[in-house]
Amino acid sequence: VNGVQPVSFDYTIPDDIEAGQYEVCMYADSENTNIEEFDGHHNRHCTSVTIEHPQRPDLRTLCIETSAHTAQRGESIILSTKVINVGEVTAPNSSLQFLLAHNSDQLTDASVVAIRTLQSLSSANHQRVDIDYNIPTNADYGTYTVFAMANPDEAFRESAHDNNIALATFAIYDPTPNPT
Repeated sequence: VNGVQPVSFDYTIPDDIEAGQYEVCMYADSENTNIEEFDGHHNRHCTSVTIEHPQRPDLRTLCIETSAHTAQRGESIILSTKVINVGEVTAPNSSLQFLLAHNSDQLTDASVVAIRTLQSLSSANHQRVDIDYNIPTNADYGTYTVFAMANPDEAFRESAHDNNIALATFAIYDPTPNPT
């Protein structure tokens, strides 16, 4: 009678919850079914909680450039990209993948052709990454889409992951003339 029992619990706030002001309430016998009471309105205690999102890094792949828009089998082209940290805190070392898709602009159709290490980037700093890609001598002719993807394995949380990819196209052509 007139006893007080302290109660505590742990709750993990979901990552996708909007920042803002929330009311958190605890209820004892919320249905008023377990204990007969004079006034069931005293079974609740609420408090106001402010949820703020932590500051995070945010890698953005700005663009990708190719040293040639057309090339032949066996040739080498330079693929270049620049990655900037537009987040509020330093991004740790991570990886950068270059991927290639034939006759498609879909990342799901692409294969990894190179992986490079991105050094730790403080806020507003960038890093340029170049690779020398040797076109296989048995590559199919056609249009290729090259993708550059920062932090592809999501090794750390970012403010946004939808800005980690840039793409460009180039063509591998048959140098033999068409007979007419």
